[in-house]
Order: sequence, then structure tokens, then C-alpha cells
Amino acid sequence: MPIKNDPAVVRQFLTQALQDQELSVNEADELLQTLEQDGVTEGETQALISTLKSALAEGSNGVKLDLSTAGRREVVNRFLGQVDQLQPLPVDRGSVNNAASTGSVNWLGLMNLQSQSIATPLASPGFDGQDIGVDNSGEITHDGARLALDISEPTEPMVDSLLALNKPNTLQELPAETRVALNEKLTSVVTDGLAIDAEAPAKFKRMVSVNAALGALSNTAADWTPETADAIIDSYDKAATPLMKGLMLRGLEKANLTDAQKARVASLEKPEHGEELLTAWDSARNEQAKAGWTKIEDGAAGFAMKALTFAKKQAAIDNVMDGMKSWKDLNSDYSKPWDNEELSNMNRILETYVESYPQTVYVYGTFSKNAPKEIAKITSEKAVEKAMPDLQGANPSILPILHSFAFGLIRLAR
Repeated sequence: MPIKNDPAVVRQFLTQALQDQELSVNEADELLQTLEQDGVTEGETQALISTLKSALAEGSNGVKLDLSTAGRREVVNRFLGQVDQLQPLPVDRGSVNNAASTGSVNWLGLMNLQSQSIATPLASPGFDGQDIGVDNSGEITHDGARLALDISEPTEPMVDSLLALNKPNTLQELPAETRVALNEKLTSVVTDGLAIDAEAPAKFKRMVSVNAALGALSNTAADWTPETADAIIDSYDKAATPLMKGLMLRGLEKANLTDAQKARVASLEKPEHGEELLTAWDSARNEQAKAGWTKIEDGAAGFAMKALTFAKKQAAIDNVMDGMKSWKDLNSDYSKPWDNEELSNMNRILETYVESYPQTVYVYGTFSKNAPKEIAKITSEKAVEKAMPDLQGANPSILPILHSFAFGLIRLAR
């Protein structure tokens, strides 16, 4: 198949070759020979590498490159080395080993193709502290790696990235055409996510992702296409929580709707407690919420947004804040109210809570009530571990353990 220095044809050839998730020896040789006919251009190598990036990053547009065997890696390594001899590949030279002249590329260097930043980071990092990017096609990157927005198997980076898109003015800095492309992908997250049974595995990450996608969409409603508006209206009755419905209505109120769409929206029943949940959501995403007197920021704000996804009413909001107020005292670091250990425990308990109960809305009474007990348990375990050397020494002493239990009882009494 003659390519004639056309990057689009290179991309098409490689995409076709990867339909079975591998690049065979014959396919690699055919592509290399075709490239050699008219000389390899920089544009062609850019097309080659960008297609491989997408395929390596868990797949994109239905194309995935499976490099799970040594044989498959060897074929790709050899092919890239041969192309590099014809036209230098646009890769980090520090990741390519000295054997490149033999057609071998360092596997870690090849993985760096995936982790190289392919979108300019947004002005504000995510709640997890990682850079989030959106490229011109609406693809999202987390810490430089392209995300496959597979809502059937949501990952932590996917959840964190979607939450980050809800930060104030984050999406307004993007070009209008980029927002439109992003909206299309976010709409797929919503429609595909709500099409899955609510009690299917990964309920927690899936619902948080859908809710976060709706939050981001509600902030770009002026850029919605008629198809996006129809998809949101069609999904309204499938929304699993009152906050999801509230975010849908917020977007629909801002969107440019047809008369027919307006009539459909007018018939939608507003969710109970929707306004108070939206207020709490905005407070969390703006990092202005408080647990007691302590402002909730960074990772703690991300946690609050996850919890609010499933909140039923004001009592649930209050219980989340009360539980967070208790958890910040696990390590009592006033310079960082919720450290990584505290956040990890809160996230573990919240996800287990949601996955364990067959429903999608909660009041979170258990989360608030059990927080002091959980903290006391962890504190006691830490103290016992710290005291073990004293118990096993030449002059064993039980005083450190007694001190630990006393401290735990004080926490339980709070």
C-alpha cells in the first residue's frame, strides 16, 4: 500500500494492523518497506508515535497494542529501531538504549512513549496533586499519561482526573473546540456508566466518575451540542443519585436547547434535596467547605466530592463533615489537617461502605459514628507496634501499652 509521505495513511495503516492488538513481523516489514519507498518524513514518524501512544495507553478509538509477550515486544522494538535509522523518532533520547543501532529499543524507553505528556497541563493540578491535561481531541491525561475513559473498569487516575475538571474555571481556559470534543467524551462516560447495573462491581469508582463527568459538563453547558443535550435528557431517569440529577438540570438550564428539548426538560421531576446537595458540591470543588473550623482542601476536597456523590440529604452532608473532622485528628498535623494516611483510611472506609450496601444514596451515620472507634483502633495498633521492642527487651515494660490504651479510651470518649 503506497503511503507517499502521507502521515494520515501511516496512521490508517498502523490502526488497521493493530486491530488484533499486535504488530506482526509481516505487518512491521510491510510498513517499513512502504515507508522506505519515498523516504520517511518527520510528519510520518510523528503519526507513527502518536498512534502507538494511544494504543499503549490502555487503548484509544478501539485500538490497543498488547505487549504482554517477549515476542511481541521484540517485533515492535526492532521495527522502531529500523524506522529511527531512516528518520529519528520523536522520543526522549535518554530512554533509548545503546543497542538502538541493532533495532532494539529499551522497553522502559518504549513505555515512556506512553508517559510523555501529550497535552498541556491545566493551570490547576488535580486534587491528588497530579497534572491534568486535555488535548485538542478531548483526550485527558493524568500525570502525562493518556487515560482510557473505560467506565466499565474505572481506575483511580480516571476518578481523580474527572474530579479535577470540576475545579473553578478549569475548563474555561480551554479553546471552545476542545471543550466540545471533551464534552463528547464526558457524555459517553455518563451514558455508558448509567447503562451499567448500579450494583455491578466497581460501583463506587463508576458512580463517582459519572457524577464528576456530569459536574464538568454542567460547567461547559454553553458548548453543548444538541446531541449532548438529548443524551443528558435521555439519561435523567437513569441517574442514580439526587446530586447527579441536580447537576444534569444545572447543565440543561445553561445549555442552548431547542423548543422540543425545553419541553422535555420542563417535564423532568426535580430531585429532593437537590439544591442543598449542589451547594455542598460547589463548596467542596471550590475548596471552601469546612469540617468544623478547618477548611477542606487538596486531597480532602477530592474525598468530600466522592462522598457527596452518594449523599441523600443535608444530614448526610453533616455526617461526612463530622466524620472528616474526627479523622483529621488521627495524626494531629495542623499544618496538613488530612495527611495521606488519614485520606487513605477515609477512602478505604468510604469505598467499602458504598460497595457493601445495595443502594446508591446514604446518610453516612455509620461513617460519622464509627470514626472515633476506627481512629482509636489504629492509634492503639501503632502504639503496640512501637512498644514491642520494650516488651521483648531485657527489662520488659507494659507501661507503653497501658499508655496506648488510655489514649485510645480518651479518643472513644470524645
